[in-house]
Amino acid sequence: MGAAEFPVAARIVEGPAQYRAGAGAHEFSVELTNTTAEPCLNIHPVLVLTGQGRALTPDRIRMEFLDTGVQIWRPVTIEKTEQGEAVGAFGAGAGGFAGLSLPARGTFTVRVRLGFPDRATAPDAVVANAAVVQRRGADGDWVGESNDYRFSILAAEPTGPATQPDSPPDGNSETQSTGASANPSGNASGDVSGTEDTGTTWQNGHELAATGAGPRYAIGLAAAGGALLAGSLVLLFGRRRLRSRPR
Repeated sequence: MGAAEFPVAARIVEGPAQYRAGAGAHEFSVELTNTTAEPCLNIHPVLVLTGQGRALTPDRIRMEFLDTGVQIWRPVTIEKTEQGEAVGAFGAGAGGFAGLSLPARGTFTVRVRLGFPDRATAPDAVVANAAVVQRRGADGDWVGESNDYRFSILAAEPTGPATQPDSPPDGNSETQSTGASANPSGNASGDVSGTEDTGTTWQNGHELAATGAGPRYAIGLAAAGGALLAGSLVLLFGRRRLRSRPR
C-alpha cells in the first residue's frame, strides 16, 4: 500500500532541528487529514523515533500530546520494537482518551511535546515519522503515514564547578533570618522544576494547558471503554510496517 492509498494523510510540521539532552521540551505538531467522504473514528497517531544505530531507548524519551477535549497534556508510553525503533502510541492507556474522530474531509492538528530530560542521553541523529492506526477492538488497521522529520540530539550543557557559600561574619554556618524568603522562586517547597534554559517546561499531566489557535475542526473523543494497551498498537504498527517493506 502506498502513501497515496491511505485514508488519513499525516504530516509532521514545525519541528525544531535540535534537542539538547537534559534541557526542556520542544513542541511540534502532527497534522491529520481524513481524505475520505466518511468519518474516521478511533484514530491513534503512533510516533516512531529511530536513532542512528538504533541505540535510542525509551527510557531516554519523554513525550506528551495535547488532548484538546479536556485541555490536558497526556503522557505517551514509549516502547521499543524488535527493529530497534522507539514507538509511542498516543492515547494507548487508561485515563479517558480513546482516540480521535476525524470528520469527512476534515483536518486536525495534534500538538506534541518531546524532550530528552536525562543528561546522560548520548548525541544522536534521529528520524521521526508518524504512523496512523485506526483501532478496531483489540486489533486495528494502519491507515496513514507521515513524512520523515529529522533532528539531532545534542550533548547536555556542561555544568560549572560547585562553589561553597561564603561563611557569615560571625562564623555561624546557618543562614540568618532577614525577614525575606530564602527561596527566590517563591515556591514554599524550594523545588524549582522545569526551569531549563531552552525548550518548554513540562506540565503536570492534569494541568490546564495554555490555549492557542483552535483546531480547524472540532474532534470527538470516544467514551473510554477500558484500558487500551500500548503494546497492542505497537505490535500492530510493527506488523504493518514489516508487510509494507520491499523484500
